[in-house]
Amino acid sequence: MCIFDPFRLLSLDVAQPLLIDEEEEDGTWRMLGEDRFTQWDGPLQHADPQTADVWLVVMLPISRMIAPLKNSLQARVITPTKLKEFEEHFEAISASIPDEYQAKFEGPLEPRSLSIACTFLTVQFLLYRHNLSTACRHADRVGSLNRCVYVALDTARLISRTMRSSSPPTGRSQSPQDYWQDQIVATTHNMLCMHLWRCLLILCFRAYFEEALTCLRVSAAIGDIRPANVACGRHLAFFLEQLAERNRHGKGSPQQLESDEEMLAYLSGDLQASPSSAWVWLDSKHSMENNAVSADRLNDVEMSIAAHTNSVPEMNHVEAQNGVWSGWDSVERMIVRLRDEQRRSQNLAASQQRAQVPQEPGLNARPASASSMASSRISIANII
Repeated sequence: MCIFDPFRLLSLDVAQPLLIDEEEEDGTWRMLGEDRFTQWDGPLQHADPQTADVWLVVMLPISRMIAPLKNSLQARVITPTKLKEFEEHFEAISASIPDEYQAKFEGPLEPRSLSIACTFLTVQFLLYRHNLSTACRHADRVGSLNRCVYVALDTARLISRTMRSSSPPTGRSQSPQDYWQDQIVATTHNMLCMHLWRCLLILCFRAYFEEALTCLRVSAAIGDIRPANVACGRHLAFFLEQLAERNRHGKGSPQQLESDEEMLAYLSGDLQASPSSAWVWLDSKHSMENNAVSADRLNDVEMSIAAHTNSVPEMNHVEAQNGVWSGWDSVERMIVRLRDEQRRSQNLAASQQRAQVPQEPGLNARPASASSMASSRISIANII
């Protein structure tokens, strides 16, 4: 079970088929806490479910839904009925997870537990983003964006809670920041790097820059320990450049970005790596027959992406890791710059709105004096 469960989650994360189908197996699912007592010659002692590791408490119910979830992800579109079924199942799983591993909990969270707490959110994100496809209607794609934003915001809340409990144990001469980073790095894996990357993309796309900076702290702490994290950072830097370019040309509003097929393709990230979910690399005939977006728009997106791809010189692995990548500090500066531009735009819009508010009649008008009123009556009398 310790290998079976992570493998199933990994197959979902990287969009690869399951090698083991539980429907073809005669064995039953183990109860919580049994694995830690299993030996070659039988159980070592009685398994007490109350003493089971939290990892198993979170993983077991998620593992049981991965097979039907992967089957649903094979479809071009996830119907509202199927989406509602999965959301009801998510609610049941959430009720079985300890409170401290849920995003709505207000107390601190141990940094080592971040990867466990993000497992449930990773599965949710992979489901919700599927309807970003051009095969979906515009309203469904916007709904997919909204659901992904909610998951990303929950991830940022979990990270914020880990920063409140990052005090090193007594006797360790280590700063809270170094202790927090060591705990994060000790338990990180590629799935966490990928989940943070997807969250950063959607948060920046929807202009939640403060929450994006929170998620960025974990990615920066992981650094180049995970090669996948470096690749995620490089793509994120490119995505932020495209976002800043839209803002400079006045095309960066949420409504404009929701209809920008090129930006949506960049936002989808590794969704384009799976034949069942990719849409950018489809041929024009298939696009016309099956997609809600016209083939001409998809061809424009494909040409634009190819132009960006061809503009980057070919590099070997070492050059890709060391030669071009400017580090997470540059990504942070780009997000801060976008945040500051957003604040300036909001302040300018607010000041213009205040200036355009019509004043109530008589509110600031100076009342006429008694002498002026008397003189006006005298002048009228003289005229008569």
